[in-house]
Amino acid sequence: MPSRRSHLVVLAGVLLGMLVACTREPSPSPSSDQPSAPATDAQSANPPQPPAGAEGMEDAHIFEGGAHQDHTSKHGGTFFMALDNRHHLEGTLERPGVFRLYIYDAYTNPISPQELRAVDAKVIWGDEDGAPELPLKPNADGTALEAQAPQPVRFPLTITLLCRFAGSAPNSRPELFTFPFSHYSHVDTTPHTH
Repeated sequence: MPSRRSHLVVLAGVLLGMLVACTREPSPSPSSDQPSAPATDAQSANPPQPPAGAEGMEDAHIFEGGAHQDHTSKHGGTFFMALDNRHHLEGTLERPGVFRLYIYDAYTNPISPQELRAVDAKVIWGDEDGAPELPLKPNADGTALEAQAPQPVRFPLTITLLCRFAGSAPNSRPELFTFPFSHYSHVDTTPHTH
């Protein structure tokens, strides 16, 4: 089993990648019927450089209209952008101790129940050595993956998610997300329209 230290190293890399991916400003896409503006002397002399550590990262997360840039919580949980730049995740902790994971597409629309069932995910419940690992299963209405607390919930609580999305190579490393909780999540039951 990987050590907590290796989980923290992976987490640091994930957070750096998300920070780099989600803080870039979108560049306008030139359309075929409009000529692009000529570069100024300053732009020509100093072309923009990718942030340190961003080698090989794609700009696939930038979509027209900025719809992808909606990183607001839909259920009162913690919201993340996955490294594949195609999925958003939100984790909540609900009474009496259910961790629920909502997965969205690049435009923050919920993925289909079929796609949800194809996600391979588990959580490490707590951050102490030997913390229980629990598989996430689809909930009754097929809107989220969830796991029940293995013991009574005590705050603060850290839940670490290890997740592989549909289409990932079978031997690929799962993506790691850390959800710190100081209290139960506020669950918004208002329907969200997109």
